[in-house]
Amino acid sequence: MIKTYRKVATIQAEQFDGSDEMFKKYNITPPMPLDPDYTINTLEGDMVLGVNDWIATGVDGEHWAIRDDIFKKSYMEVGNDKKIVKAVQFDSWDEEMMSTIGVYTYDYGIHLININGLQVFLSQGDWIVTYQDGSQFVIPDEDWKAKK
Repeated sequence: MIKTYRKVATIQAEQFDGSDEMFKKYNITPPMPLDPDYTINTLEGDMVLGVNDWIATGVDGEHWAIRDDIFKKSYMEVGNDKKIVKAVQFDSWDEEMMSTIGVYTYDYGIHLININGLQVFLSQGDWIVTYQDGSQFVIPDEDWKAKK
């Protein structure tokens, strides 16, 4: 049976530009005459990496490649340098609170519509953070506590 899951951890990512600096930093293998692909070593073995792909770094310092189009569909930048104007912890299924923060329900879960019109799963304890530019992000409680 297929179930729905959400990512609960934030990642660090840098877009690969083919520079010598990035070759050294991420131990990337350059293209060879018989193998025209860049490769990066991951926990699952070598992975093909293209210029403009993203190099993600996980919680244990591991790296993996993400194609640019997949990255843009899957991740949104968390405003590290943006000013937070409001942070609300979603700790209640109260209808009044849900309407105040723009949350609505479906049979299979709770959602929040962010500024870009994307649907994001929302679980009890998650933080809904609003930045000065009006963008909103859902940050899991454990990630929110780690930032403080």
